[in-house]
Amino acid sequence: MELAQKSTKRIGFKLSTPGKTKKPVEKIKKTAVEYAVEDVASNFGGDVEKTKSEIFNKLREGNVASQPKSVPFEQLEKLFSKMTFDESPTKSKVPYRKAERFTRQSSLSFPSNDMLEKLNLEKNSSARLNIFTKKEDPVTTEKPLLPVWKKLEQLSARSTALPRNGFEEMIQWTLEGKMFPYPIDNEYLWFEKEYPFYEHVFLEPLLEKGFPKDGPVRRFMELVVQGLSTNPYMTVQRKHEHIAWFRDYFSKKQKEIDRIIDKEKIRAVRRVLKQILNFNRPLTESVAHEPYWKVLIYDKAGMDILSPLISVKELRECGVTLHLLLSSQRQSLPEVPCIYFIMPIRESVDLLCKDLAGGMYESYYLNFISPLSRPLLEDVATVAVETNSVSQIQKVFDQYLSFISLEDDLFVLKKYTDENPLSFYAINRPQVDSGAMEEIVNAIVDGLFSVCVTLGAVPYIRCPRGNAAELKLNTKIRDSLLDGRNSLFTDEGLRSSLYSFQRPVLIICDRSLDLTTPLHHTWTYQALINEVLPFQLNRVKLDANSANKAKELDINVNDKFWIAQKGKYVSQTDEDVFLNPFPTVAEAIQEELESYRAKEEDIRKLKHSMGLDGETDETISLLTDNTAELTSTVKSLPELLEHKRLIDMHTNIATAVLEQIKCRKLDVFFEAEEKIMNKQATERSVIDMVKDVECGSAEDKMRIALIKYLCTDMSENEVGQLMQALESIDCDVSAFKYLKRVKQFSSNAASDQYSGGGMKTVNMFSKLLSQSSQFIMEGVKNLVIPKRNLPLTGIVDAIMEMKNNPEVDGYLQFDPKLYKTSVAYAPQGQQQKSKTSFNDTIVFMIGGGTYAEYQNLVEYRKSRRIIYGCTELVNGCQFLSQLTRLGREI
Repeated sequence: MELAQKSTKRIGFKLSTPGKTKKPVEKIKKTAVEYAVEDVASNFGGDVEKTKSEIFNKLREGNVASQPKSVPFEQLEKLFSKMTFDESPTKSKVPYRKAERFTRQSSLSFPSNDMLEKLNLEKNSSARLNIFTKKEDPVTTEKPLLPVWKKLEQLSARSTALPRNGFEEMIQWTLEGKMFPYPIDNEYLWFEKEYPFYEHVFLEPLLEKGFPKDGPVRRFMELVVQGLSTNPYMTVQRKHEHIAWFRDYFSKKQKEIDRIIDKEKIRAVRRVLKQILNFNRPLTESVAHEPYWKVLIYDKAGMDILSPLISVKELRECGVTLHLLLSSQRQSLPEVPCIYFIMPIRESVDLLCKDLAGGMYESYYLNFISPLSRPLLEDVATVAVETNSVSQIQKVFDQYLSFISLEDDLFVLKKYTDENPLSFYAINRPQVDSGAMEEIVNAIVDGLFSVCVTLGAVPYIRCPRGNAAELKLNTKIRDSLLDGRNSLFTDEGLRSSLYSFQRPVLIICDRSLDLTTPLHHTWTYQALINEVLPFQLNRVKLDANSANKAKELDINVNDKFWIAQKGKYVSQTDEDVFLNPFPTVAEAIQEELESYRAKEEDIRKLKHSMGLDGETDETISLLTDNTAELTSTVKSLPELLEHKRLIDMHTNIATAVLEQIKCRKLDVFFEAEEKIMNKQATERSVIDMVKDVECGSAEDKMRIALIKYLCTDMSENEVGQLMQALESIDCDVSAFKYLKRVKQFSSNAASDQYSGGGMKTVNMFSKLLSQSSQFIMEGVKNLVIPKRNLPLTGIVDAIMEMKNNPEVDGYLQFDPKLYKTSVAYAPQGQQQKSKTSFNDTIVFMIGGGTYAEYQNLVEYRKSRRIIYGCTELVNGCQFLSQLTRLGREI
């Protein structure tokens, strides 16, 4: 970084002539605008010099194009040059006396002061025409270094044609400012008289729309506005156009950054992990070098963090020949360095100390997922001293990676387990004591703090009243900023900020905000996989319940088919935007399969026509140029085979999902629940569906009954009949007991939280009903769901857009950058007057999140950047199980 910083400094220098003593180099003093432009260019990254050049060219262009050539004006650059950073006290200057200037002239060809007074010319004018005064040449003690330039200037002067007549002479004098234009008008910009003075000067309101509230861009635009306001020769329209150009320019730059950030969100974590595997040294991709072989040791928490991000192939590329679990039985390798990636807990630290005492490896690189406490650090140091292994411990790092990144914009703090300490059940169970709750709050704070450190962002924090995590998080970030010994948020290296253009807002919500969405059956590809198949850390298990060994499939988050089909909204018309349903995904898989088969058939026909049916690919690659077409086709085989592997994987997954849809009648439940949540009449009553033996499982029936209870006003008699019907099929109705208590004390009516259009069934199975299709969708409804915002998305929209919403009027706001703990609480309408909307947000759900909420947030506003996180990801059956456990303990 030092080298990069030095390259941006301007250095003044002169070449001395031979035989003369070199003069000391004078450092050129930068103006405020130059500093601002450098900050803006560095902020956007990329080609910094190009960005600086574009901005400076615009500043010059605006001045030259907008001002009359006949008037000697003070350019905007000169106005900016006045705003300098004085690094030393300014010496007092002697007043300039122009009278002495003329008395000291050696030539008598210039008029005296009396003559100037007769001509009514102002002696102290700052803008002179230089007609009657001789412009003094700067005193130079050195000869020109390149005489050729002087000769070129003389040649240019001789080649310039003289005026041929009086008219051309008048035109030339007019352009040089020696003569007023015709008709004579001493008032320039006379057509600007219709604009009041304040519109020329007060231009700050133009920065309220389209510019960030703070940061380098804001500071630069404040300087631009200051320079424009002092320029009397630029029209109001040109000033507005000037500012509008910068607004469009920075907007385009920000869109480019958004595209980069969308790719860099998950890469930020991956880069940190790869740096850990490189012995915590910076990654030098430009320098080709052989990897240093090593061993990687991790505990269960480290394995959960690594598995979605780093494949075995990438471990091999990083030089990891062996990766083992810390608690497993391991052999000693005293000649191999070892990298540890573990949680700083007593169990893991004891196993680490055991390895140190036994001399398991040559050297040790210790990486703790979260900060290591002082007592545990002293235990490690004591064992190292006692076993004489201090010199073997090369590095010890706190990595701040207490979260699991699953997608570019999706993270969880823990993977789902029945005994997850951060689950909805663990947080809301009646027997939880203050000590257990303190541990839960600390775990959430550590996870969110790690996310902020990894992103390099200091967010604003918005949350409802009554929570504790946000206050601790605000204090922890603020203390880190005030601590000059660490650089968690100021490091310009690996973890440089992805949000330097504008600070994001962190919105912390509780699962009690919306209990219906986790129970709702889903209809998108990604959410259905999580609903009906064992799906953890982007790994799917097929045939998990069979006697055979379960087949595990890893889903690559960069798979183009997965990105396009996992759960996006598609536009059928300009007005209708629908959620991409699962049957459409099945049809897309069929189309991809047919495309692959066509390409495979083309290769087979080409080889047959050339008589190469029995030849291998290696033999074909050695043929002459006459077989260029075949050679080109064969070279694409690796990519084609990878495409085929992905198609086969999605075919197997979609087939397993389809079997569960047919078996459990999930399309029927989904359609009925959508209509209940949108106040529409269902084809069958919920009680009829509960009593139908062939319609779904007991858990599916329990979920739709709870949704009916939460979204409608049911009488006690109706609730009793519904519970009786559920008990008749051996359903545990304990969840009803818990939701009854929640509904009694909740101020939010779930029935009013959902809005949007209904569904419609369309026929889109023409290809899937053919005999050649692997997906027999007969009997499955193709439900098209219009786009609508879930309750969480409505909260996010109100905060990001600063809308008046009663649900967020009571939300607190924290700013960790303030030195003192401050809580802003005001009606949303009052805040809107002083603040603009947010472009970036991190949404975190305490008590479990869902893929449905994640997909709804991502598609809510594509022009904004949204990261969704939660304590754990749950499906409907898992959340129902937690509600049932809570109901039993009431």
